[in-house]
Order: sequence, then structure tokens, then C-alpha cells
Amino acid sequence: MFGRKQLDEMELDIRSRSMVVSYRFTELILAAWIVICVVMKRSCVLPAYVLISQLVVRGVSAIIYKRQVGDDRWKRALIAIIMVLLVAALIMMVGVGKAV
Repeated sequence: MFGRKQLDEMELDIRSRSMVVSYRFTELILAAWIVICVVMKRSCVLPAYVLISQLVVRGVSAIIYKRQVGDDRWKRALIAIIMVLLVAALIMMVGVGKAV
């Protein structure tokens, strides 16, 4: 009686497109928040952490899905994620050093 109904292709497409739009909107707002904080010379640690963690979760989930379906490009994506994390960590360390 209270079970979930099966979604047809159109409903799934609409749902996935709306999720992509909301995700991009969140990225845009967080990036704007970071830019405004940098311009005003204020601390932007919280939005930076949220944006970086959101991008890492998206990247890791894409790697997992690619590996599950047998796509060999997941290794290249893993290297890219590691490089982005290293650069983000370096930027955060430099930013924390300036704040102290």
C-alpha cells in the first residue's frame, strides 16, 4: 500500500536532470561565497571545505560506478582525484598559515 512506485524513463530523466541542476547551483553558490570571502579578506574555511568535500564525494562515487561497470578509465580518474586533494590540501595549509 505504501510501497514506492516504479519510475518510468521520463520521470527518472527529469529527476536526474533536476539533481544535476541543483548540484551545479550549490557549486556556484559555494564558489561565489569563497570568492566574496577572499575579496573581503575574510576566512572562507567552511565554504571551501564544503565545496571540496562535495567535489570529492562526486569524484569518488563516479570512480566506484565506473569500476563497477568495467570502465578502465577509473584509474585515471583516481589519479586526478588524488592530485586535486593534494592541491586543495596545499591551498588550505597556505590559507591557514596566512590566517595565523
